[in-house]
Amino acid sequence: MPDPWAAFAKVRRVLAPGGALYLQTPFIIGYHPGPADYWRFTNEGLERLIASAGLEARAAGDAVGAGTGMYRIATEFCAVMAAAVWQRAYLPVKSLAAVLLSPLRWADRLPARGMVGLPSGYLALARKPA
Repeated sequence: MPDPWAAFAKVRRVLAPGGALYLQTPFIIGYHPGPADYWRFTNEGLERLIASAGLEARAAGDAVGAGTGMYRIATEFCAVMAAAVWQRAYLPVKSLAAVLLSPLRWADRLPARGMVGLPSGYLALARKPA
């Protein structure tokens, strides 16, 4: 969304008193327009966005771990490098890399010690005051 602050003002307006909001955002993943890729928020950024809308932050944390972030970036890297040599190789190489690199996602199940700041995405829970 191009203006998350305006969007959160609308969320606050339409959310019932005591209503809950679940939010998940990307962080360390490749550029992904769909239709556009405007923002990357940290836990602190999400908490500030929630507070700016007059909502109460209830929880924030990693939604998707570092393994998935590495998997997505490495898969795209392989495809882009192959396409630099032969443009039609992008999709086949991306498909092959996705299969071969998929075990990287298992790292998400490991304890996050030492991986602070590397999640693929963050989540936040908020509530509108009653």
